[in-house]
Amino acid sequence: MEIEDYFEPKAVNVRNFFRQDNKKYYIPDHQRNYAWTDNELEDLWSDFISVVKNSLDESNGYTEKHNARPYFLGGIVLTKKERNYEIIDGQQRLTTITILAKSLADLARRIDDPHSFTGIINSLKDIYTYSDPLDDFEPFLHLDDSINNFFLNYILTRHTPQERAEYYNRNTPRRKAAELIKGAHDFFLTKLEIEFPQDIDQGVLINKLKGYVKILTRYMSFLKIIVQDRAMAYVIFGSLNKRGKDLSGSDLIKNELFKRETNDRRYSELKNSWDGVINTIENENLTGYIRFQYASKYGNVKPRDLFSTITEHITKTTTPSSYVTELEEESEWFARINSIGTQYWNNSITAKLKTFKKIDITHHTPLLLTGAVKYGDSQADFERLLDSLITFCIRYFTIGSQTVNDSRKRDRQHV
Repeated sequence: MEIEDYFEPKAVNVRNFFRQDNKKYYIPDHQRNYAWTDNELEDLWSDFISVVKNSLDESNGYTEKHNARPYFLGGIVLTKKERNYEIIDGQQRLTTITILAKSLADLARRIDDPHSFTGIINSLKDIYTYSDPLDDFEPFLHLDDSINNFFLNYILTRHTPQERAEYYNRNTPRRKAAELIKGAHDFFLTKLEIEFPQDIDQGVLINKLKGYVKILTRYMSFLKIIVQDRAMAYVIFGSLNKRGKDLSGSDLIKNELFKRETNDRRYSELKNSWDGVINTIENENLTGYIRFQYASKYGNVKPRDLFSTITEHITKTTTPSSYVTELEEESEWFARINSIGTQYWNNSITAKLKTFKKIDITHHTPLLLTGAVKYGDSQADFERLLDSLITFCIRYFTIGSQTVNDSRKRDRQHV
């Protein structure tokens, strides 16, 4: 078989990425939710502005320079899903680029000239509008079911601050991903207000905005990788992310769990259980929880070995559904020992747990989690375990002349 029988890579700019095949793009429910914060947004914006400065001639009406070069945004891995595409890798970038395009479209509403406004709006709609102008609006990009309605109704189909404020007040999102999507839109609008101040001349506004739109649609580029076989898609996905540059350990583990479950009913149960874990532990490190939970039941695992260990565990010892159900059940206890949510313990235990937080050590977490699961219903028994752990730590770090940093250094050597 030829390599083309497995996957087809193609370099395309942002406009052609969406328009060329005229297909919709779906982010599956098992992919991680939108997660970009100001740090990632600032990196993308800095790169975008750098391309703008290097490619547009401000002194000549923001026309393109003869030496303008495209900018590579990385690879997007797709598999065919009926007549459309499913995104295996790259959903964060595609979502952010779509939000940037819509932010530019919102800015274009400051243009007085109808002809110039229509030209700019239509160029941007090529990125985020799949439907025919005479039909009901439908986007190219569909996020997972938990946040797609917010993405559609807050970002894509509302155009003014007033419209968005009214929608937001009636539909305040409960999911962190929705707040991050709102934050990304706010971020780009703030940056664009600086680039295009309110007192800017209409002619300059039109020419400069045209230039920015050209850079986004024509010069920002992806490597579009269409994979014929779903299993091969995940191999490529793992290869792109195995160094952990784009995804955390929990993202890779989640991907592995969901790709193994083919039964629709169990798949739905798996998703509900995974969402339950995320909602329970809130802002705590999910990868850390997975590692501590495994260590509390099966033995220590190094951070670098976590993915391979969990993969082997769900292959030889349990099933994806059973494993995630176990994660969900014990996440309640993990939240309680980390003082997440409503106070569960008495004041004495709560104060002692905060002591561990203050000295910022985690060696005790697997044992605390085991103790909470076993003794949590008897606060007296759990407090005795807690007292023993505190006594041990005091002796270890004082009488043993060890420090928290010494312990961390030793841990890093083991890793």
